[in-house]
This record gives sequence, structure tokens and C-alpha cells, in this order.
Amino acid sequence: MASGGISSGFDAVEFMLLGAPLVQVGTEVMLRGFGLVDRMQQELREFMGWHGFTTPADFIGRCRDKATSFEKLLSTNDSRPHLLAERCTSCGLCHIACRDGGYPAISWNGGLPEIDHAACTCCSLCSHVCPTGAIFMNFATE
Repeated sequence: MASGGISSGFDAVEFMLLGAPLVQVGTEVMLRGFGLVDRMQQELREFMGWHGFTTPADFIGRCRDKATSFEKLLSTNDSRPHLLAERCTSCGLCHIACRDGGYPAISWNGGLPEIDHAACTCCSLCSHVCPTGAIFMNFATE
């Protein structure tokens, strides 16, 4: 069973492709309500239609052999988060996600997030929670 970060049918599909026959959605239902489930089911049907699958069993586990360890991802990840200050609303979501996710790589400098690239694991959580696209992942040029 998979849980954590599932907010769409397409997110659920990613977990299912890796082998999860069941997915659990918690936070997104609390934020969006149970109507989210109808949308997720539609997205699942869309995915299946695009690929010619008739049941979820047709694709569960199809990408299992592509899974790798978190450590290996970190050692090969060249992507770094960058900030577009003009888009930042100082909502603090990036700072909270980074801090509470166990990677204290974002601090505050004059109301804007400041990314410590030496402490950053390049997990991309900050870019995923940013509601304005102010933080985005980009390949390192350093």
C-alpha cells in the first residue's frame, strides 16, 4: 500500500506502477473534500485509456525494476532549487516543508527564503509545495 503525497489520479498511478495495489489519500481529501475521489478516478481512467489498459492489474508493478534507493538518487541528482524572488509571496511553505521534511536547507533572509545548497539534498520538495512557482529545480551550473 502506498501513501504520502498523493493528490491526483496520476500520482496514484506512479505508486501503482511501482507495485502498490492500494493507495491511500489523506491530506488532499482534507484539503479538497471527497469530490477529489471522482476526479482521481477519472484521471486513472484517462491514464488507462492512453495506454490501452483495461484494469489496474494490467499495469501494477510494471516499473518495479526501475525503482532505486534514495541514496543513489541523491548521488546522481544534478538538479538544484532556484528562487525567482519576484514570484515569492513569503508564504513560508518551502521553509516549513524543508525543515519538517528533515532537510533544514532553507532559511529566511529579509522575508525571502534563502537556499543553502551545501545542506540541500535536491529532493525538490520545496518546488512542489511552492504555490507560485517561485522555487523551481534547475540543472546545476556550479
